[in-house]
Amino acid sequence: MNEEQNMMQSIQNVRELAYQSKQLLKETDRIMEKNGYEPLRGTRVYAKWNDNLNERYQENRSFLPPFMARYYILSDGPADKNRVTIFGITVQLYHASLPDLPPLFIGGRIEMDHVPGYDREIESHWLKAALLDREHRGDFTYDETFYKSSRVVEKEDLHNVTAEVMATSLLSIQSVEEIERFMTLMLTSWQSTK
Repeated sequence: MNEEQNMMQSIQNVRELAYQSKQLLKETDRIMEKNGYEPLRGTRVYAKWNDNLNERYQENRSFLPPFMARYYILSDGPADKNRVTIFGITVQLYHASLPDLPPLFIGGRIEMDHVPGYDREIESHWLKAALLDREHRGDFTYDETFYKSSRVVEKEDLHNVTAEVMATSLLSIQSVEEIERFMTLMLTSWQSTK
């Protein structure tokens, strides 16, 4: 394969990765809807990347989005009028500071005070940060199947925001049944706080 063919294959691989990630998020929408949840912000996918052309070399690796996230709330609104529980899914393709980290499928629960406009205050990186970022990471365990962490997420203008997360290797998900198993485990692990 010559250099031009390599480049074309690389571009095709990135396009396929984006497509498969989108399909995975659509499948999580279907599973969450079946369990009584709806996505916040409709069809919007939360993603973040570095779009600064003057970035340092290390930051060049985040020019493409390192993760994509979706957040969900009970379709009939929060059960507790003082607290709101939000479930989320993040497809973590890579982490600029953790080059050996495999791609992850992260699921989690975020709890926060129920304040007007809470849904506009959710940060796209909360689940990823609670699991992976040194300044946010809480108690971290790994048991060959799942990574787990629990941590208070700090944000000055929100009160009592906490996140509990679990993750598995994105490469281990080979079927819709495996997505459903992960989502069911996530929802039942925190069912009592729904």
